[in-house]
Amino acid sequence: MGNTDLFKNSFDKLRFPNHVDLIDLLLEEIGISETNLKVNLEQIREDFPNLTDHSLEHSRMLWNYAELIIGDNLFLNPLEAYVLHMCFLVHDAGMCYSILNNKAEIENMDIFKDFVALNSDIKNVEEEALFYCVRKLHGEFASIIPTATLPSRKMVINDEGLRDEFSEIIGRVSKSHSMDISYIENELFDYIKPSHIDIPIDCKKLAYILRTSDAAHIDNLRTPLLNREIKENIKGVSQHHWIFQKKIGFPFLENGLLIYRSISSFNPEEKKAWWLCFEALSVLNDELKKADLFFIEKAKKGFAAKGVKAIDNPLFLGTSYIRTNGWQSIDTKIKVSKPNLLAANIGGKRLYSHTYFAVRELIQNAIDAINLRQIKEKSLVGNIIVELKKENNDWYLLVRDNGIGMSRNILINHLLDFGKSYWKSYDFYDDYLGIAQKKFRSIGQFGIGFYSVFMLGNCIKIYSTKYGEELKFQNILSFDNGLIENPHLSVVENNSIQEGYGTTVEIKLFSDPYTTGGFINEISFKKNDLFELVRFLIPDADHSIEIVEQNSNKTIGAKTLSSTEEFNFNSFINLVRFEKSKGYDSFVIKALREIDRKLLPVYQGGKKVGQLAALPNVNRKTAQNTGVILSNGIRVADLSGNLAGYIEVPEVVNLNRNQFKSEITFESVFDWASRYIDYLRDQSNSNNIPDADIDREIKSIQYALGILNENEYLFVYIDTVNNKRIPLTIGTLRNFISSNNEFNHYQLMDTFHDGFSYQGIFDVIRPFSFGGLLCDEDKKKIVSISSLIGDLVNEEWGEYAINESQGFQDFWHLNGVSFPYYSRTIYKRKI
Repeated sequence: MGNTDLFKNSFDKLRFPNHVDLIDLLLEEIGISETNLKVNLEQIREDFPNLTDHSLEHSRMLWNYAELIIGDNLFLNPLEAYVLHMCFLVHDAGMCYSILNNKAEIENMDIFKDFVALNSDIKNVEEEALFYCVRKLHGEFASIIPTATLPSRKMVINDEGLRDEFSEIIGRVSKSHSMDISYIENELFDYIKPSHIDIPIDCKKLAYILRTSDAAHIDNLRTPLLNREIKENIKGVSQHHWIFQKKIGFPFLENGLLIYRSISSFNPEEKKAWWLCFEALSVLNDELKKADLFFIEKAKKGFAAKGVKAIDNPLFLGTSYIRTNGWQSIDTKIKVSKPNLLAANIGGKRLYSHTYFAVRELIQNAIDAINLRQIKEKSLVGNIIVELKKENNDWYLLVRDNGIGMSRNILINHLLDFGKSYWKSYDFYDDYLGIAQKKFRSIGQFGIGFYSVFMLGNCIKIYSTKYGEELKFQNILSFDNGLIENPHLSVVENNSIQEGYGTTVEIKLFSDPYTTGGFINEISFKKNDLFELVRFLIPDADHSIEIVEQNSNKTIGAKTLSSTEEFNFNSFINLVRFEKSKGYDSFVIKALREIDRKLLPVYQGGKKVGQLAALPNVNRKTAQNTGVILSNGIRVADLSGNLAGYIEVPEVVNLNRNQFKSEITFESVFDWASRYIDYLRDQSNSNNIPDADIDREIKSIQYALGILNENEYLFVYIDTVNNKRIPLTIGTLRNFISSNNEFNHYQLMDTFHDGFSYQGIFDVIRPFSFGGLLCDEDKKKIVSISSLIGDLVNEEWGEYAINESQGFQDFWHLNGVSFPYYSRTIYKRKI
């Protein structure tokens, strides 16, 4: 039981002569509750041995810290002191299973299952999940412990009258120590007056005492192990907590500041422990500041302790109080003095290069929001509206969705937190318990996409109503001058801008989007408008997208690519938009339309991840701009190589979403190519392609897959001295390499032809190009010309040197107009 002056004065019968019997009852009940809970509090150490002390001694010690922080031993009345003592007892009691016998219940909770789903690669993940859940929920558990029956069959609060009267408020105040500070204002009463007792209880005051006292108790009394035992028995980050608390003594108060000192210095190998101590003191300092603000706003006498000494100067703290030895506690964390400037620069054109990418980012956010709402409301039909409109000579872009919507908390604390993705935060998984188990994966990853909108305009409004909140009201976040001025949030009655749940982003554009310099004209299509741009950016959206512009309404259907079982070249090229300025050749495309190759599905792990067609060269020209890489249906990059079609990849790897990580294996490519070779053989003598050309295509694919036999003629050796042309198979090339110490290899611009007097090896068949289709681990399994020759040279010569040059370096100055090859490689044996 408490032995501080604060405790004694709170139950002083001379101070409260009219409540002597009540004081006797309260003190007796405190003793009974301590006895009843002692064994259970000690069980916390058994359930979670890495935790510092949470026993009865910790609960009692909080009175010492409360007395130091308050600085007024007449601060509490008997009922307040009783409630506070019970909160000291039960606030951490939820950290063990024995009181509520709830281990199995925790393991069945969504928060537990989400943790396991998100951290499946962690060793002993279920133990870590239990620890995480108990730490997260122990305040919630504490709120019901005052009415709990213990395993001993005794009650936490023995006296039925006290239990009926005070269990709820003890539970609420106990819970408050683990909640956001807003919980105190929203969930606790200023005062309550119990029945038949003329003594008020200031619940909010008690909550601040509990929070600050608990945060302050970080001294060595909470570490009952020897240093050796700590290093041997305590693992992970908990060991650093034990180390720093083992070194910290009881603080004292000076000029309104708590001063902590270390008993021994922190050596270089104890840096992590020192910084954890600094973080703990920072938390305490923050709690004291919030408490002080509360008392000022309520015009009440507050605490004597207003903060922590030297907390704003880690170096001074390390040299004078929490001492370091052999290193200096300089805070080297990255600081952003002007975050709005950073967001404007990094989140704009310097990252995205084109302003139209802002449209992609807004639609991407809308897709995420709808996908999340559909988990809650499976029957929901998602709909996105992208609109361009002109009002009073000003142009506006609006992107609407009927997704999950955003609360005030998300708008303020997450949307405006540049570089921090809400979707990847534990706040998100707390807001939507069970979501991790359902494999929800957001498209947004980096927390910067929204800021791209400031490439389009400075005046932006976000209208949003979060799913489940009252539809009558709507949150509006307004930016009146871009990122130069702070935005402002208002809550108004719902209007026609955003009807129902969901979000609308409205941007007043800098200029007419259809004129030169407008975002519509940053890219070239057959017809430049918003509809074509959105089709280009989002070829396979999860939900339909309605495009409204210039008195026209058009709709892009949901999953137009992935829901189509079979494409031909024409049907695919009609559906997907490609940029005309990037190597677009209308003659080649026209010829390929006449051939109209079939696209065959590509499978990875038994799942279809796309459809591809192999394309022939047309008049020695390779088609470009006929394939696309998608991630979640959104364009990432063009698909290079002799391919048409699309491939879906699981993730992008850079901020502006134009680089990707493929998971497609060589085996998947081999499977597709084998089926496509069969298809090509069936196409012999059809579609105006001679058999010889189809045979050449098949050999090209086989070449890349490494399945050509050694009798295939892949090269020709031009002997200019003897005026000979010698066809070379893999076998005869090997012999040629073995009998020479040096040779040249030329790769021609289009195909081999006469007229150039260069001595060396030329390609007859080139391997098929799969571009960047394969995963990094398997890219080397695709055979290229250089890898084939390099392997043969290495086998025959061992050590060798190469010298590479481009055609224009050797030929341009000689002929002045053109050059016949684009590369020459000189191989020299090292002798």
